[in-house]
Parts: sequence; structure tokens; C-alpha cells
Amino acid sequence: MSPAALRTLQITVAAAVLAAMGATLLVPMWLSMPRLHDREDSEIAAHDYSASEAAACEPQSRPGPAGNTFAEETPKHVRYSVKTPANYDPARAHPLIVVYAPNGANRVLSERFVGLTRAATRAGFVIAYADSRSLDLATIDDLSSIPDRIAARWCIDERR
Repeated sequence: MSPAALRTLQITVAAAVLAAMGATLLVPMWLSMPRLHDREDSEIAAHDYSASEAAACEPQSRPGPAGNTFAEETPKHVRYSVKTPANYDPARAHPLIVVYAPNGANRVLSERFVGLTRAATRAGFVIAYADSRSLDLATIDDLSSIPDRIAARWCIDERR
């Protein structure tokens, strides 16, 4: 066997061994990775309001719309979406969940990852998803303004 053919054979065997080792390591990791939730989990649901959920906000005092709102933004331009129950009642106070996207993700991917929208809105929550930003004190301050900004537009139960 010529030196060139021997070298080609060595490279081929090394590549096959590396591919087998990579598959042995990566396949179990891939199988154990969390999956994104189905799009149905990102759909809003109606809430079954009960008589015990008394009115808490003056009529038309909170102009936030029912359903999906995607174009909300903080003063430092962090975008966030707000999801309410499909049959949102602007006079009744709703508990709020804010999901902050992990580094490198956006609000849409974060929503698919946690899969809370349908369950949260069915339970009467307003849920918001914020985009990710590199953290510094100004950004943390900006992100912390999101719950107050939502409470100014939607009827939020600030005690819950």
C-alpha cells in the first residue's frame, strides 16, 4: 500500500471513529433536551369568570385590548407581548405572570419553550413575554418596569 493510500485510510478510520463517538455522546443529549411546546399551547383560552371575581377597575380605565398584543415596548426598546384570556373582562382584576426570555432568545421562542399561555389564560391570568437583553443596571431597571406598564393598560391584581 502506498503512503498516500495509507494516509487516506487512516483519515477515513479516524473520521469514522470520531463520528461514532460524536453520535454516542450527542444522541442521548438530544433525546434528553426539552422540546418546544406545540403551537396550541401558545394560543389564548377563555376564562370561566365566577361571581366571586368582583369588578376591580373602573370601566374603560384600562385600554389594553383582549387577546394577543405583540407590539408593546419599554422606554429602552425591549419588546414584549401581552396575552389575556380570550374573553378578557377589563373590569376584573387578573393576576399577572411575566416571563423574561433567557439570554439569546426572544419572546416568541420563550413562549414556545415554557408553554404557559393556554393554561395561564384559561386560569384567568394575563401573561407577558419579554425579549432578552444583555443585562446591566439600566436594562434591569427597564425590564422591571414591565409589570407596572402592563398594570397601567390592563386590569391587574397587584396583590397576587
